[in-house]
Amino acid sequence: MSRSIARSITALWQVSSYDRMVRRINGQLSNLCAHNTTQASIQRLPGERDDDWERLLDELRIADNVAVEAGRDCAHLSWGESENE
Repeated sequence: MSRSIARSITALWQVSSYDRMVRRINGQLSNLCAHNTTQASIQRLPGERDDDWERLLDELRIADNVAVEAGRDCAHLSWGESENE
């Protein structure tokens, strides 16, 4: 195996803990959106970092048309079209 291929493969495994959590939550939400669901409960899994969880919640709070009711290790999300549309 060439060095460049080995580096590429290694880079694939160096995904941040935040990215792994976001991918997991996105997968959960994508499945729900495909079924026309407008709300979901998500939770932080054991071993996921507090700062990653808070960062995710902060990003969700600033997203358009997303309401977030958060607890320490879980959150309820709801979304839909804005009232102006």
